[in-house]
Amino acid sequence: MEGQVYLCRWKRVGTRYRVWWKARPKVSAEADTFEEADESLYEAIMEATGDGENSHEYDPPAPGSGESAGGHHLVLISGETSSWMTTHEGIFEGGLCAECRHPLGPRTARPIALHDMQRGPRNGGSISLRLSAFDGPRLHFVSAEFRALLTPAEDARFTWRQLVGPPRARKPFLELVDAEVAVPLVKPAGAPPSGWWCEACGFETSPFTGHSGWKGPSWHVALSDLPSPLPDVFAVGTATDLSLCFTRDRWRASIELPGAKGCRSYDLGVLRDDEIDHAPVRDTRRHQQAVAKQMEADREAREAPRLCDLQIALGEYDTGWHAPAKSLTAAGKIVRAARAAGANLVVLPEACTTGLTSDASHVEPLHGPRVKALGEIADKTGKHVTAGVVLRELDGGTERMVNVILRFETHGEVAKYCRKQRLSAEGGPYLAVGDSPAIDEVYWVNLAYFVGAELRSPEPFRAVARFVDAMIVLANWPAAERAEWDALLRARAIENRCYVLGVNRTGRGGGVEYGGGSNAFDPYGEPAVVVKSGVLMVEVRQELVKAARSV
Repeated sequence: MEGQVYLCRWKRVGTRYRVWWKARPKVSAEADTFEEADESLYEAIMEATGDGENSHEYDPPAPGSGESAGGHHLVLISGETSSWMTTHEGIFEGGLCAECRHPLGPRTARPIALHDMQRGPRNGGSISLRLSAFDGPRLHFVSAEFRALLTPAEDARFTWRQLVGPPRARKPFLELVDAEVAVPLVKPAGAPPSGWWCEACGFETSPFTGHSGWKGPSWHVALSDLPSPLPDVFAVGTATDLSLCFTRDRWRASIELPGAKGCRSYDLGVLRDDEIDHAPVRDTRRHQQAVAKQMEADREAREAPRLCDLQIALGEYDTGWHAPAKSLTAAGKIVRAARAAGANLVVLPEACTTGLTSDASHVEPLHGPRVKALGEIADKTGKHVTAGVVLRELDGGTERMVNVILRFETHGEVAKYCRKQRLSAEGGPYLAVGDSPAIDEVYWVNLAYFVGAELRSPEPFRAVARFVDAMIVLANWPAAERAEWDALLRARAIENRCYVLGVNRTGRGGGVEYGGGSNAFDPYGEPAVVVKSGVLMVEVRQELVKAARSV
């Protein structure tokens, strides 16, 4: 799992700083400065756990964390878990701004239903719209265990509302709806310009100073806005974006309790009035988007195209028939073997959890346990995994079966969802079809996915050829048609001047014998599969694709 918070310690050893992960003290680092030691600890934790997005909570606080104006030492508490709501409909009285997606009007009484939640310690985090962590409202939540950290008097200062879900959640979660004390954020004078305002609804982003080279806290409040006496726990921000703030001493008293696991603190600066920049945000959202787009275009124009290689494992195995547990066990072994062989991406066959079934009773929705199990395989191995799965979907109130390809990130989340583009006889008229090409990117190599008998039609391959380096076919291809399988894979590679890979199952299912024969061809139609440590491997080289297309 990536993006976890690790409780760490530090001390001075002569003139150097030594830092370590409290739970595993041997995972440690040492350097001349605390910042260098912390960076080295990041690398050490990544090597020990595979977590390439680890963050650190230090107790005692990191050097440089100190008092602000008025003698206050405050910390903003952030749960690092991301979650996604099913829909924003009915959550805010005025809906969302069509331009910037900011909430319009106050929060309604309707509880939020969570669609999904990031894995890991789940004691706090943010809620955003499904599939978007940056666009639209970002509300905050805590677990019931986190709420139990507060005394009755502290808890009475906040309004909580229990969330619905997510599916299979083992403990309740609560939205932070309102607070008795909510201190607005301010911007320090001299900080680089930041933020934007929306021309459509007038929304203005909260002050944040996290620019490169900036020294000090990223969030600030005004000394004159703090209540007196100052409570140990209160809120900062505005409605729909409230965060919890603790005094440093109060947070240190809670930091090792179960409810605090997975949360971390950030210094909250306190400014006198003469230290605050009172000027309004200058840039509009549209202007910032235009500037960012131009900067990206300039960067691409300056840099030569980067040519990359991608190691892909063809995960051929007997997927069984209506036997998901057996299939998932076999899939796990395949992916672990591919990791040992050096694969970046492992591709499993079409309908790998059920076989190519037409029986809806054996099919589950996207967020069922089998898809989650595939995600866990990717997460535990740290590899990208692409798999074919038959699922159920609601389409206009009608439940339909759909033959899809899922690509899982290395942390187990679904990064790509592609429906089969064309139906064939084995699918039946009830299977829904896709409405866009199944194009993906893994480590800067562009891929296109196809399912089974789509291989027989050259048109969908030609439609995406200029966008991709490799085309991958996930299949349940009968053994009796093996010669056609090889011929079509090779033909598509030559026609489109790119790699074409075919991953087929073995065994028997639904009365059909499947012969495997997973294969691949390079842009010139030459065989591209090698066997490495018992795994079928293909190296996709962008340089070779570029050369073939330049002829």
